[in-house]
This record gives sequence, C-alpha cells and structure tokens, in this order.
Amino acid sequence: MSLKLTKHIITVIKEANKLKNVDVNNSTDKSFFTRYLRPFFHIGLTLLALYILEKGFSEKFIEFITSSLSILVGLFITALIFSFDKFYEQSKSENPTSREKLWDKQDFNYSKIYAYVTGYTIIISIFILILIVPNTLDLYNMNFNLNELEFSLKIINRESTKLFFKASLLFIQRFLIIYYLLEITINTLFVVSSMINHMRAKIERNN
Repeated sequence: MSLKLTKHIITVIKEANKLKNVDVNNSTDKSFFTRYLRPFFHIGLTLLALYILEKGFSEKFIEFITSSLSILVGLFITALIFSFDKFYEQSKSENPTSREKLWDKQDFNYSKIYAYVTGYTIIISIFILILIVPNTLDLYNMNFNLNELEFSLKIINRESTKLFFKASLLFIQRFLIIYYLLEITINTLFVVSSMINHMRAKIERNN
C-alpha cells in the first residue's frame, strides 16, 4: 500500500512538472525563461522572504495558511472529480474530420495537464500542512531568529551542535513552506487561466 502510494505521488509530481511546460498541442516550452530564469526567480524570492521573515511565521499567518490551504484542497479535490467529463468529451461523429480529431487530442491533452497540475497542487498543499504542524504544537521556539546566528568552527561543543541542527531544521522547514506556497500560487493561477482559455476555445469552435 505505502509503496503504491509513494509511486503514485512520484508519478503525479513528475508528470505535473513536465506538463506545466506543455501546451494542448503537446508542444514543450523550451525557452530560456522557462528552463532557467523562472526557477532562479522562484528560489530567489524564497530566500528573500526567508531573510525578511527572520523570526519565522506568526500565529496569525499559520492560522491563515492552514485554513486557506484546507479550503483550497477541498475545492481542488471537488474540481478534480468533476473535471474530466467537462473538459474531455470525445467526438461522437462516426467519421470525424481532421479538425475534430485535433480538437479531441487538444481536449485530452488539456485534461491531462489539468488533472496532474491540480493533483500536484493538492499534494504540496497537504505537505505544507504537515510542515506547519510543529508550529502549532509549541514543542520548542519556532520563532528563532536565524539572521542573528554566526557560523564558527572555533567553538564546537554539545550546545553549539544542537543549535546548529535546530537552526538547519528551521531553515529547511521555512524554505520549503515559502517555496511551495509560491508554487501553489503559481499553479493556481496557471490552472484557472488555462481553464478559462480552454473553455473559451471550446466555445469558439461552435461559432
């Protein structure tokens, strides 16, 4: 069960990241911006946010993100369940024309893009909710100011080692939360805008 679940999750993540750069005609965007600049800006914005949020996330922010992601997951799951029949309806013509075959292919390709990107967004939303759990348990100080720390090899003892690991874990947690929040925002905008454009294209076919 766990192996199958892991396999399914990995498949969704791989396909979603690949299909985000593919259009309904199955053409891949290989532009310099898509391949290099966009990931660079994404990581850059994450590091900038980490520097600004030097003490981590406030309780209000945690509550807002938790409630927002919970609602978003519910909406996306509902949309995913009802989306396939809405976006992909194979031509009922006995002898479809080349244009109708193209439309069928475009509808099928978009259904794949929509399903995988939406599924991926649900997965990373749940992942963020899991990452936020330590902030709600008050196990230790999660508002630790990482900007005040200095790395030094001159003083290495038990306390400094514990502090190093604590700071490293906090950095990783904060980085992943911010990084994937940006990813969710981008994916949501992508899903909504691409859905509207695809629906418009389908309407224009009948005119």
